[in-house]
Amino acid sequence: MAQMGDGDGCVIRLHEVIDCDDKLILVLDFAQFGEIMSWNEDNCTFETCLENKKFFKEEDIQRIMRDCLIGLDYLHTNNMVHRDIKPQNIMLDEIGKSKYGDFGTSIVLPDGIDEFSDFVGTQAFLSPECFS
Repeated sequence: MAQMGDGDGCVIRLHEVIDCDDKLILVLDFAQFGEIMSWNEDNCTFETCLENKKFFKEEDIQRIMRDCLIGLDYLHTNNMVHRDIKPQNIMLDEIGKSKYGDFGTSIVLPDGIDEFSDFVGTQAFLSPECFS
């Protein structure tokens, strides 16, 4: 079980970057179950990452949310803003721990700066104030 201060365990870690000729290889934590939910284009619904499981149980959702909040606290404590939190960017590992992934739109804020003016991310998951 994650403890406060163990937030780095709720973030996919980058272990190594290998620059090999025309390829860049990123060695990341393995999240066995992948994204917690994926979008099904055929019926326009989200589906869980677990086989034979259409919905998460309430205790699963509580655990996932707890991990997400711990990870978010860790990121913000380290001046990092993810900027694209959505079900496809939350991964589930082999022990059921959820971890943030896909930091392609993230930024690290300089010390003393706690706001920014540009908004990026997936439109359906942006907060309402981003549209004002």
